[in-house]
Amino acid sequence: DIFLKGENLFEYSPKAGVNTEYFHAYSHVNSFNSAAYLYHRTGDEKYLTAAKRFKAFMDKTQVVATGGYGTMLEWLLPQNRIVDALLHCHCTFENQCNTYASLRLNRFLTAATGDIRYGHGSELLYYNSFLASLETDKTGHTYYYSDYCADGGSKWLNTISWTCCTGTRPLVATELLKNIYFRGRDGSLYVNLFIASQIECENAVVTVSGNYIKDGSVAVLCTPKAGAAAGQTVHIRKPDYIKVPPVITGVAYMQDERQYHLFFEPGTEQTAYLRFSLPVYEKDIMDKTLGARAFLHGPLVLAAEGIERRPTPSARELTAADCGCFTARGERFRPFMDYTQNEEYRMHFVLEEEI
Repeated sequence: DIFLKGENLFEYSPKAGVNTEYFHAYSHVNSFNSAAYLYHRTGDEKYLTAAKRFKAFMDKTQVVATGGYGTMLEWLLPQNRIVDALLHCHCTFENQCNTYASLRLNRFLTAATGDIRYGHGSELLYYNSFLASLETDKTGHTYYYSDYCADGGSKWLNTISWTCCTGTRPLVATELLKNIYFRGRDGSLYVNLFIASQIECENAVVTVSGNYIKDGSVAVLCTPKAGAAAGQTVHIRKPDYIKVPPVITGVAYMQDERQYHLFFEPGTEQTAYLRFSLPVYEKDIMDKTLGARAFLHGPLVLAAEGIERRPTPSARELTAADCGCFTARGERFRPFMDYTQNEEYRMHFVLEEEI
């Protein structure tokens, strides 16, 4: 009811549990997955309204650059505590379970509202959580917490075997498959994630390929089914960080502020080519005069090699180097997903600002 009524979560506190000051992040996301499902089953708008408001609250106040949240031992926190966690805490994101819960909520809300922009969070988690994870070992030790700490972090497997996240890891993979495409009631197809894949539609088979995170390229091949009289419309989600329209060739198209609409003709195999310009930009979280900054290249969070603290650069100082890396002020930045076990890095950087 807090979100249904539009009230402030931080004016309340849990009545029981390990932490009676703040609410548990993963449990709340799961609760609103239930609300979204109840809307699906009953059509009662109050459940959808509550879920949408909760999602807006998360995106505005809790989610950090990777798409993760629960930045200090899994709690929903006010802004000053999030900043403190990013600067000092090493257990910053319960990787597998929280990713699974978020992917489900994004999928439910996309299906319920038709708003493809919910896919932005799924894209961030695909690259910076799922692909950035270490593989679970044969004895059940899994990549439980991600480490986003400005004091320096690394990737490690949990010392306790067969935790909840051990079982959730494969569920994340199956949930990602459900987030790649959505079907329109008019037979059109919505491409949510730029993952190499193929899907069968009523009138055609659609194949998505490309090397999006390397050069911004996406190819959409449409192969008509025999005897299909109608063409196929494919809608491509516009990523939130894209500011310059992509170059689109091969088919007729239209675009609006949320999507690119590709129109494939009946009876002819056609390929649409899209070329995006992936920007380098920063994500800041501030509390008064102290904050934490992260850098991204398109959907990829960048982390500096090593744990030595240095002056914090701005995104415009990052210069492209080799293999998708960047340099600034003598430091080398690599995609977080490329770091391996026990490699040291810094994902967040201390930010001071005069207010």
